Amino acid sequence: MCIKKIKGVLLNPSVFFKNLSREKGLGSAFGYFALLSAVAAILSFVLLSLFPSFYSTTFQKLLGIDLPQSPVLTFWIMLVLTILSYALNLALSFLWAAILHIWIMIFGGEGKYHESYKLYIYAITPKVLLSWIPVIFFIGWIWEIVLLIIGTQKVYGLSKTKSVLIYVIPAVVLVILMIAFYVFVGYVLKNSLPVPTVS
Repeated sequence: MCIKKIKGVLLNPSVFFKNLSREKGLGSAFGYFALLSAVAAILSFVLLSLFPSFYSTTFQKLLGIDLPQSPVLTFWIMLVLTILSYALNLALSFLWAAILHIWIMIFGGEGKYHESYKLYIYAITPKVLLSWIPVIFFIGWIWEIVLLIIGTQKVYGLSKTKSVLIYVIPAVVLVILMIAFYVFVGYVLKNSLPVPTVS
């Protein structure tokens, strides 16, 4: 069933989302997401195990502390982080779906929360499938937006223009905020560096 859903979402999203109303509640969608995320988490952990030194250095930089150089201890740290990340993703899925639901309602969509949850879960399929592959997972994000646009049209009956705007607007705002952040950081760094004096 899971493989069939993956094929439907990725290969024929218009039909898949059009028929999504036949799936009652959000239990099936949550189970699908839990299974898909578990596979991605396992693959991520395998990748961590194959390149422990690289990821150990990365975690040290992120946490700002020196991790023990013991391979066994590093293995257990990676395992715990993988499990925690998996559990957090499951919990946050309800929050992201709620935000999506409110946003769609603002644009005139009418429906219940579980419809937004299903839309969100199935639309992030490519992102979850590619999440364990460095760099390439960005393709999953782009694919996710495309699926969200298609799904919003089919599930909520909104126009293509409105469905595109629902996701383009926050994307543009995010890009502007990122540019502003980098400009601000560049300005601060430029003005904080000591000015060389000519002797």
